[in-house]
Amino acid sequence: MAPPDGATRYVVDASAWIEIEGHRAQNLILKRVGELIEAGLLECPPQAWAEVKRCPEVLARIGQYEDQMVMNLRSNPAYLVLVGEIHHKHPQMCGARGRKNKGDGYVLANAIFGNGASTTKTYAVVASEGFVGRGKLGKACLEHGIKYLSLIQMLAREFPDDGW
Repeated sequence: MAPPDGATRYVVDASAWIEIEGHRAQNLILKRVGELIEAGLLECPPQAWAEVKRCPEVLARIGQYEDQMVMNLRSNPAYLVLVGEIHHKHPQMCGARGRKNKGDGYVLANAIFGNGASTTKTYAVVASEGFVGRGKLGKACLEHGIKYLSLIQMLAREFPDDGW
């Protein structure tokens, strides 16, 4: 299903998926996340989705949506150049100098790329790494003009009647 024009599209980081596991409102969160995926409003790069393997309850409920949600832009040269630029500019956030390549750079690149590819959609990053200005991903989003939301903030925007 194509999202409506002007709708916010959310690029979800691994930290947000991990936060769902064991949350007191886990069932409602997973229901609402499923609705957002079905509406075409949630994306996740494969590098962040790989972390869901550590969350069996989350994977059991939303694993069926992997093909709809996991955006694989690996064959798009402009996206790959953007990923490289982000890794160069934010090496600690991306794990560029370590053994493990973190998904944060791909999450940020997906949001920036999405915003550049469309004038009718606004892409935002959803993560649970602290407030903007504290975590590395939050600081990078702020620097690049990308809206940064927590999982609960996203749910409150999309489902205000749920009392998040």
